[in-house]
Amino acid sequence: MIELNIPNFGNINVCNNGEPCFFVKRKILFLDRVFSEYFESDSMVLKTEKHQILPCRAKILFQNFKKRIKILSTFNLFTNKFLVNQDVIKIVDNPFYIFSKNFSKIYYNQVLIAKVKLKSRIGVGNKGGIGLIVDYESDVESEVIYYSLICYLISCSILNS
Repeated sequence: MIELNIPNFGNINVCNNGEPCFFVKRKILFLDRVFSEYFESDSMVLKTEKHQILPCRAKILFQNFKKRIKILSTFNLFTNKFLVNQDVIKIVDNPFYIFSKNFSKIYYNQVLIAKVKLKSRIGVGNKGGIGLIVDYESDVESEVIYYSLICYLISCSILNS
């Protein structure tokens, strides 16, 4: 079971079966730009930048993966798309998650591979945040899980910063 702890301010923690697997440091500059550094073990594997003021856009500044990740769209309010080599990962957020606990769905080449559920409710202010559980289908390959989780973290960093 993959769990994400996303505070309103600060860093994102990701655990797989209780063991830390990713850590995202977020830094806000001048109330406009948010830089996120993604760590696996103790090494940085990705760095992104997001502009908060319109036009809202995100870009990858650095990546250290076997496959190349490209952000296709982040301006749609409830959908983010990524290209991983030739494969498309699409994240669809549910704007009505408060009523159903269904937070997001993750698609790989138009096939549903994971559902993201709300573990803990949203809080406000410095002590607020959200807890999520990512539930992958049983037949999903580990490499697809890895890259879709990275894309989901980018999406979370874009939305909650």
